[in-house]
Amino acid sequence: MARPKPASRIPDWFNLDAYDRLSGLDANGWLTVVSGLRQLLDETPEFYRIDDEDAGVSLGELEATFISFQEDEGMGWADWKKQDYAVDKDAFNFGSVQSLSNWTVAHMGATLEHIRNGPELLAGIRTAVELESKREFKEARKALKAMESLDEFANTPFFVSLRDSREASGSGVGLPRRRTLSVNMRAPDEILRKDFDRWLQAMRALQGHQAAKKSFTDTDFKRWVRNAYVPLLVLNKWKELTGARITYGDLCEAAFPPMRRVEVDDVRKTFLPNAKAWASLETIDALAAQAAREDEKAEDFSY
Repeated sequence: MARPKPASRIPDWFNLDAYDRLSGLDANGWLTVVSGLRQLLDETPEFYRIDDEDAGVSLGELEATFISFQEDEGMGWADWKKQDYAVDKDAFNFGSVQSLSNWTVAHMGATLEHIRNGPELLAGIRTAVELESKREFKEARKALKAMESLDEFANTPFFVSLRDSREASGSGVGLPRRRTLSVNMRAPDEILRKDFDRWLQAMRALQGHQAAKKSFTDTDFKRWVRNAYVPLLVLNKWKELTGARITYGDLCEAAFPPMRRVEVDDVRKTFLPNAKAWASLETIDALAAQAAREDEKAEDFSY
């Protein structure tokens, strides 16, 4: 039997029972939910917004969008996101850690053409490589020596030059998520792991490179359900788009089961702010990585 609706401004289409499906989801399930939720929160067309100027806009399409998400009709981009973390051992691709492909190297080279000092460096390298291919090693060394004035730029990490170039141009384009590094395979494994940890710490310290602190567990999943992150965000987005006068008291009644006593301050100060921070790309990436590992384990088990 459906739960009774609170006597409030909660829309008729909202059905808390529909969110029972969240209990017991694994990383794959949560990836679908959170990616769909982000789509609902970020990509809902602005022409759905209801105000005095758009008084003639029907709520029908907007309601259909919310109902589609609520009824789990496949919103989001979970499968696409998991591809970022798929494993292809033949290509030495292990999800978040990959060997550079020729495509990536070519893209970096083409990008370098648009960075100050990049074209000069590439031209000099092309000359040296061409000479080396002809086994004219003495001339190749001379070509490399002729580029000594570019030493500082040549030894600058690629992502630093890319970052500085984009900042100078005011493009606002973020840095790519992946970072390249050189690994000296002659070093012992223990040293490599320690050095990688130091490199990772330095990368994480850079502004704009946030990630989930750890993989999520069943405890995390249960907390997301108990604290009603999804229904709270759905109703809050509806309120933002339509101007519905939904109060925090309404949210307490609508987003939580009758046997769960929740105070207004709990929603206002804790649950809703935490839910907004949780529904992030960092959460989606962490879930995508876990979901890809779940798929890999299931595939191995099937054999």
